[in-house]
Amino acid sequence: MIKKNWSQNFWALSILATILTAIPVEAAERIFFNYGPLRLSVSVDSLATFAEDGEINRELAFYLNRVSPEDQARFRQALMTSHEV
Repeated sequence: MIKKNWSQNFWALSILATILTAIPVEAAERIFFNYGPLRLSVSVDSLATFAEDGEINRELAFYLNRVSPEDQARFRQALMTSHEV
């Protein structure tokens, strides 16, 4: 009886794992920042556009208009830098 239940559980978990790994998962669409009591966010698309083209859209302008052009350039460079995880 114990062997049968173990075998059934094993196959059920195997099938579940196969199904779950086959389901596509979307990456994060927004990045959230907590600053004191504030919770701010920016879309990944806005960051990608800025990194690739240097274009500051309305959403990103809310943040980047408060820093110098030099800091904007550093931020853009940081977005384009690859890091191992």
